[in-house]
Amino acid sequence: MKLENRILIGILIFATVLRFWNLPGPDIVADDATYSYRSVGYVDFMAATNLQSTPPSWFEREHWWQKLSFHDAPPLVFIAQNISFKIFGVNQFGARVPFALMGLLAVYSLYLLGRQVKSERLGLIAAGLIAISNYPVWLSRIGFLDGFLIPIIALSIYFFLRAKDAHRNYVWWAVMCGLGMLTKYTFLFILPLFFFWLLLYRRESLRTRQFWLGICLFLVLISPIVTYNVKMYQTRGHFDAAISTMLGHKPADFAGLTREKEFEPSRVGQELITGKAFSYPLLILALIGLTSSPPGWLVVGLLLALLELITIGAVGWIGAILVPFIIILTSLGAEKVWLKFNLTKYKKLILAGAGLLILFELSVTIQNQLAPRKATSESLVGKILETDYSASWQGYSELETWVANFYKTNNAISNTVTYTDVKQLADKQKESFLREISANPYSKIGQEHLLVFDERMDWFASFWIIERRRFYKRTPIHMISEFIDKTKDGSFSFYKDLGFVDATFIIARDQTDNNKQIKERENILIFTELLKKTVAPIDQIKNAKGNTVFDIYYFPFDPAKNN
Repeated sequence: MKLENRILIGILIFATVLRFWNLPGPDIVADDATYSYRSVGYVDFMAATNLQSTPPSWFEREHWWQKLSFHDAPPLVFIAQNISFKIFGVNQFGARVPFALMGLLAVYSLYLLGRQVKSERLGLIAAGLIAISNYPVWLSRIGFLDGFLIPIIALSIYFFLRAKDAHRNYVWWAVMCGLGMLTKYTFLFILPLFFFWLLLYRRESLRTRQFWLGICLFLVLISPIVTYNVKMYQTRGHFDAAISTMLGHKPADFAGLTREKEFEPSRVGQELITGKAFSYPLLILALIGLTSSPPGWLVVGLLLALLELITIGAVGWIGAILVPFIIILTSLGAEKVWLKFNLTKYKKLILAGAGLLILFELSVTIQNQLAPRKATSESLVGKILETDYSASWQGYSELETWVANFYKTNNAISNTVTYTDVKQLADKQKESFLREISANPYSKIGQEHLLVFDERMDWFASFWIIERRRFYKRTPIHMISEFIDKTKDGSFSFYKDLGFVDATFIIARDQTDNNKQIKERENILIFTELLKKTVAPIDQIKNAKGNTVFDIYYFPFDPAKNN
């Protein structure tokens, strides 16, 4: 086996470890919760605790086109997660596997692109850098749609470059463009690059059969989102939330889109200049790469990506579209430095510098993505290694495990229909109940144990852990405020009449008591203090750092029967 192939295999193995090591461990506490929740059953609904309007709440019956896309994003990632859940189960590992796999594909695709740009060596440098750098690893381990874009963008450029000499690659280029559009509309930034390059330098390609076959495939691939938006406009008078936002429209159906914020164009420069997305060593190498006569498409593509980010005023995970360009530029810079000093007395110094760069990037990645306990977080070294793009270890993953175990013990099939005010969802819950009964004819029917959760915890975490079960498993789980309302007469008759014999309360401690909208709600404060004085906790949930983050209380509705 060639040395280059052994190096590439080693890089891929290392990338696999960084992406799959304790993959389900970090919390799901951001938009990935809303994507994963909907992917479980491929249902576009944002739950009762969210103000966001979605198609199931608009129509009494499900329209045939509803499953072609989602109200705020194209469908590809939802489909991938849905398949993953069917293979690996509905859990955090199943939620993240597609992104880790796409992260590995990103490593290989950057190798291919780097090799196509210049040489095998450049491809290996690019693969090595993206394999270990914190930002790409973070995007591979967290469930944001943008993680899918990195390999798709890289492969779309790769096949476009190859199509110059082998026109059959236009087919694969078009497929990649179609998959990019099915992932997220931010992929649009790169289409002008291809369009103008074709007009300026490859007009002969417009006369080839392979090019037009590719265009036909592209149109077929994007037909679901086109059809979806046409039907949405016909029935609701507007396009989906993402396109409406891009056009500056604010339809009433999306008035509750809580994730929309004021655009902050300056954030793009701040995050790049301060090294939040890419470390200073990588940015310095990228600047050196700019002085090495990079390909014109690389510079134009980078500028188009920056223009899009400035236009929408964000970086964060959306900055994923920069990754292929920054990595190739950084690789060009690293190669330029190596070639300049390889045959000089500074060769050993350059090798030592390369080793330090690898060690630094690895240290940043391990501390921010793999290590719940950051031993150096209070030191100067720790602060240098810290970045905004890091895994969350608040304790919500441990809460998910606890709740899963609770229902393994109390595994009666629930016959509750929790979305009676949304007919589409109520019908789906009834159908899922009948399926469970059919699959488990001898199981106990009727959940007797009520779970009550503290809505002061992170909303995204409760969306994934609690709302997911309330919808897909019809699990009887109430918020504390709901429990207070149902027992305001001083009795538990409401619950006892429904067949419940007890309630188990999940109470958040200070570090997880972070839902600012309801953090100080007086009725919840009074209730939790009374609960703590009345009964002792039966269990505690600790996070990966060993800190207690949730207390568990048990309360029987008829204490006499429990004695």
